Amino acid sequence: MSADVSKKQQDKNSLIFQLGVSPTSTSFFVVLFNEVDKLRLIGAPYELVHAVQQNIGADEIQREERVYLVIAYQFKLRGYPWVNNGDEAGTCRMKLLALLDCFTSFGWQLHASIDMSIGYEGHDTDT
Repeated sequence: MSADVSKKQQDKNSLIFQLGVSPTSTSFFVVLFNEVDKLRLIGAPYELVHAVQQNIGADEIQREERVYLVIAYQFKLRGYPWVNNGDEAGTCRMKLLALLDCFTSFGWQLHASIDMSIGYEGHDTDT
């Protein structure tokens, strides 16, 4: 797995998690590193949203809101956490590891990483 959260111009990133147990139907949720300062959870259960809120900490959250007809929860974070130049690169990675630890403590496993970027002449490319 890899994730490019460089926040380069026109760069879009997603992490997709699968619940570790073998249910009859598969459960997924999506993590988006939106813009340079937002974290969006799509389809995540409430208890996981609350755990992420605790993991990030009240001092790091400027605003929270449900978006997209309440299927997604978005955290507006202080500063530019997804801009990872110099010393911030280590901080960004540590925040991501803390989130991964939070998700795995609830039984979720990283399933896929999707880097959607606008390619040549504005066409989207998926990897």
